[in-house]
Amino acid sequence: ENKESWVSVSIEDFGVGISERDLPHIFERFYRTDRARAAGGHGLGLSLAKSIAQAHGASIEVQSSEGTGSKFRVNFVARDARPGLTSESARIAPTNVF
Repeated sequence: ENKESWVSVSIEDFGVGISERDLPHIFERFYRTDRARAAGGHGLGLSLAKSIAQAHGASIEVQSSEGTGSKFRVNFVARDARPGLTSESARIAPTNVF
């Protein structure tokens, strides 16, 4: 039985949504829907989001329907639930992003 604690973050919009045909592919590198090709972009945003989530032991999922918008959820294992992780090892070194 898995007794890990989870923390979730949800992001929801009420835009055009994602078609059922495109949904299985949106986390693939360079995948762009027909609508996205017309608007620009390189098809990297969601694949990067998935990679970052996985690097932090998290998962990312989406629910979407055309015409009703999309809901993305990122699920993190709570820090206290990760074996061997101390508050000292969980600190992220500051960086300059200029």
